Amino acid sequence: ENDYTTLIKSPNGTIYKIRVDNSGVLSASSGVKEIGSAVFFGNSLLVSNGGSGMCASSPEYDYFARVCAFLHSKNSALVYHVWTDEIDGTETAIKAQNFAGVFEDLTTVAAVEAFLPTLDVYLDEDPDYISIQLGDNSSQDVEFFTKTSLAMLLDYCHTKCPDALIVVMGAWYTTQSMISGMAETVAS
Repeated sequence: ENDYTTLIKSPNGTIYKIRVDNSGVLSASSGVKEIGSAVFFGNSLLVSNGGSGMCASSPEYDYFARVCAFLHSKNSALVYHVWTDEIDGTETAIKAQNFAGVFEDLTTVAAVEAFLPTLDVYLDEDPDYISIQLGDNSSQDVEFFTKTSLAMLLDYCHTKCPDALIVVMGAWYTTQSMISGMAETVAS
């Protein structure tokens, strides 16, 4: 079941998302979401080089730190730490440590189904923002990865956190078929 979303502006300028599901139920929600908690799932572009991603020279220059800095500028309640020795459990934005190098290597539906509940430690916190960065290291068949694994991951995250803003990024170092397949799956 897919929802279709339309943005509409009220007379006072507020943006709302209007959705209709497959049973015809309409719903409206504010188009502006305050991000107070976030989880980042990704491969070595998120977690590598001693804790920083994207081969950044240090953690404060990787995309996790840059995105968190932006989110923090909009909501100071968002707490994140980019240096490992600063992590103290107060963070509301975190990098998932069990995702990198695992999800992209899963090659069967059963393996994906078995893996997804391992994300519950992060998703049970009901984050407002979920960042998913993948596609570069996939050893899976492109069709299986883009149409099955990614779809299962998105469905799982959406089911566990229906109000979260889910952002999919990546595929910087891959084929055009991987990029196109990921884009089609995200759009559906």
